Amino acid sequence: DYQKMSDVYNYLKEVTTDSKMDPFFITEEIYINFLLKEWENVANLMAKYTKEYKFTPIQGMEPISETLYDELVRNYSDLKLALENSDITARDKNFLQMLLYLLKADKADEVYREMYRKYEKEYSETVYENALKYFMGKPLGRLSY
Repeated sequence: DYQKMSDVYNYLKEVTTDSKMDPFFITEEIYINFLLKEWENVANLMAKYTKEYKFTPIQGMEPISETLYDELVRNYSDLKLALENSDITARDKNFLQMLLYLLKADKADEVYREMYRKYEKEYSETVYENALKYFMGKPLGRLSY
């Protein structure tokens, strides 16, 4: 139930706003926001991504990345279509399409390499530089996050 997921996500983000604890791993936040089709949130997460990403989990927290990943893969076609039809900027849309594909594929294949080359050529300077460098990486092989 995506409405419940949205409610829980927003509640946990709100109650931990002033806390040193984080309710979600970065990949969980990315998956959740993709699944909720919150394109601006995914774009903001990736624009703020740094190599020194800090995470302090809540004690007893169970990672939910695998479940969210499976859901993302199952809904890839729907998410891809919704993203294509979204009204975010072309730069953000191209970046998120590349990220969504890479997350689904879980490796840097020829399709990803071509998307990466096109993006790099069209947007030589981008707010996603750290995300490209440290989260997604150069298109060489399997993901390492």
